[in-house]
Amino acid sequence: MYNKTIYIGISIYCLIGLFSAILVDTFKLLQHMNPKSPYCLECQDDIQGRSDKKFCSDSCRIAFHNRKRIESVQTVRSVNLILNRNRSILLDFLGSKKNHTVLNHSQLALRGFDFAFTTHQTKDALGNTVSYCYEVGYLMLNTAKVRVVRNAV
Repeated sequence: MYNKTIYIGISIYCLIGLFSAILVDTFKLLQHMNPKSPYCLECQDDIQGRSDKKFCSDSCRIAFHNRKRIESVQTVRSVNLILNRNRSILLDFLGSKKNHTVLNHSQLALRGFDFAFTTHQTKDALGNTVSYCYEVGYLMLNTAKVRVVRNAV
């Protein structure tokens, strides 16, 4: 009888230890899932100090904000590259002396002109829409012809 009591006591003690270990692991897992838990936004290390800190160090704070800034600037750069390419294509067809010229839509398309990117649009005297890439614009005359114009700045 004495051996059975010890065995039951040890079994209960082991079960309590196992249960408490499971609870501790569950608590740690839930703490990691909590968005307000003190973990660095850049490297996910523990944060020591004030409860409202978001980064574990200055280097993590700087790296986080630099990455965010680079992502937003990259979009502007890619659009600006397309606009500059469109402007260069239009200027190549105009040359340095002409203020306007008429060419085929396919000539612009073959050079890589992207009709979806313009800086602004205006209406001419007849009410037609002129699309611009900075100071150089184009007017769709019909499905095949395009008039390229230089804006008098």
